[in-house]
Amino acid sequence: MPQPSAPPRRQAGVGFIFAVILLDMLGVGLIIPVFPELVEQFRGGDTSSAAVAVGAIAACYAVAQFLCAPILGALSDRFGRRRILLLSMFGLGVDYLVMGYAPSLGWLFAGRIVAGVMGASITTANAYIADTSTAETRARNYGLVNVAFGVGFILGPIFGGLLGGIDLRLPFFAAAGLCLLNSLYGFLVLPESLAPENRSAFSLRKANPVSSIVHLRTYPLVASLAVAFLLLALAQRGLETSWVLYTGYRYGWNEFQNGLALAAVGVAAALVQGFLVRPAVTWLGERRAVLVGFGIGTLAFAGYGLAPNGLVLVTVIFAGSLGGIAGPAVQAIIAGTVKPTECCCWSARSVATEGSGAVGPATIDSARRFAMPFDSTSLPIRLFTASHERSWNPADIDFSQERSDWMSFSDDERNLLIRLISGFRVGERGVTHELAPLQFRFRQDGRLEDEMYVTAQMYEEARHVQFFETWLIEALPGRFGVDIPYPNLHGDMFSTRLPATMRALFEDDSPEALLNAIMLYHFYVEGVGAEASYPIYYKIFERTGKLPALNRGIRLIQRDEARHIGFGVYVLQRLLAEHPHLVDQFEAQVEAMRPFAEDGPNQTFAGFERGQAPFDLDYDEYRQLYLDKLEEMRQSIYDGRLAAAV
Repeated sequence: MPQPSAPPRRQAGVGFIFAVILLDMLGVGLIIPVFPELVEQFRGGDTSSAAVAVGAIAACYAVAQFLCAPILGALSDRFGRRRILLLSMFGLGVDYLVMGYAPSLGWLFAGRIVAGVMGASITTANAYIADTSTAETRARNYGLVNVAFGVGFILGPIFGGLLGGIDLRLPFFAAAGLCLLNSLYGFLVLPESLAPENRSAFSLRKANPVSSIVHLRTYPLVASLAVAFLLLALAQRGLETSWVLYTGYRYGWNEFQNGLALAAVGVAAALVQGFLVRPAVTWLGERRAVLVGFGIGTLAFAGYGLAPNGLVLVTVIFAGSLGGIAGPAVQAIIAGTVKPTECCCWSARSVATEGSGAVGPATIDSARRFAMPFDSTSLPIRLFTASHERSWNPADIDFSQERSDWMSFSDDERNLLIRLISGFRVGERGVTHELAPLQFRFRQDGRLEDEMYVTAQMYEEARHVQFFETWLIEALPGRFGVDIPYPNLHGDMFSTRLPATMRALFEDDSPEALLNAIMLYHFYVEGVGAEASYPIYYKIFERTGKLPALNRGIRLIQRDEARHIGFGVYVLQRLLAEHPHLVDQFEAQVEAMRPFAEDGPNQTFAGFERGQAPFDLDYDEYRQLYLDKLEEMRQSIYDGRLAAAV
């Protein structure tokens, strides 16, 4: 006659498994918001290098689970489920402590590999559920397990972000505490689920992930389901890696909107697993539930790609969550098909799932790169085409008259000219050095057209550098900066402000950071500073009729930079349309630039009294021109006008 205490012990076991998986997902979720930043600290603030390291660590974590799932499964077949589960949970807790105290990236790397090993105990947890479930309760119990996944996915990143705001390492210690407490709880209450007579000897064949797959030939139905799980997991891993980039590119979602959407995914999954699985599987039967669930999932993935707006996408999220009935039904079929001693069959399913974690992100990321939408009629592509059609070569310009013209000017005239030319030279060099972060940012945002145009812009800026360096060599009777004094211009604009603002794009993917970069470079440096200086050149050329090579080069440079300004206005208009709250930041930036505009001509006119500048140039006239250009650029953003760029 059954012992009266059996049901409570069985329930205690199921509750512990629920906690195992919940804490495993919480641990993963807790460190999601802080792990990349910690890696970045170890890489000396180099975001690009950190991104490579994070990707490598994630792949190694998945590979560790791929390799160790069948090993832990085989060990649980030999020694029982309880020992493996408790050892894994305790080891995971210790591992989180090690990562929390990690003194180097190598320690963090090793810690994530160990976490992958210990996290592979989900295989054993699934086997435990199979051991302790009846035919009537299998689907319900697996549904509860999936609820744990959903709840952990919802709560983990939320608490990880909160704790990470206090200290980057605090989420690791919180995860460690949860795991160690759960291992203590399991030690006190968890019963063994696999009777000694049902245990089997450990063998390397069963512990080999490939052998685990080959072993499925014994169970053709389970093999087919493992293939289905592999394909489903590949799609899911791909969705996870591309979701934020996709929604940001197509719907203009920000971090908060994406967070809400991902929370909605977790809530919907938890509701389906907790309340729908049992009645759905009872009504449809396990096999039909699998077919219906996979069918809904297929339609949902198609819906993610076809949704015309964010509202439809959210609707697809909740509708697609109904496909979650397939997972518990598949697990129930496997549990009802294999023998109690065959945890390696669970291992094979985990091999398929975890293997996709190593392959899926890279596969989908490559596909996403080649399937990135391309709009050949967009303004960036029209600018890109124009930059090729209107390309020019400084070597084709005749510089033969420049030196004799230069020597014909007075000392004051040469002083003003060299200050004017040096300002442009410094600016062209500065932006040539600092455009790469902008290209990186558009690549990260999935904006292929923008990325393409910035590559053309980088080439044009380098061409402008070539022109000024060639002119200085051909026109000046000595070495610039040695025989010809080099004026100290622009303060910290190109030595500090521009590099800091542009390089912030490597670390900060917010729309605020992009607005700051476009405002400083396209809006002010080119749209105000350069545009207000061209009339000074043209008045000198008109008054003197000299320096034909410089005249030709400046006009070609202005034509190129009209495209640059047009692109900057286009990006700013898009940013303000997608993120209306940025209007205040835009206006604040304009006001912050006003003092620079008021002092704009100072660098060219330094050393000359008002009304005494060479070439009859009027300081006040050009000071007002700087302020007029600032207001003109500001109004162009609101009027929807682009500079004459194409």
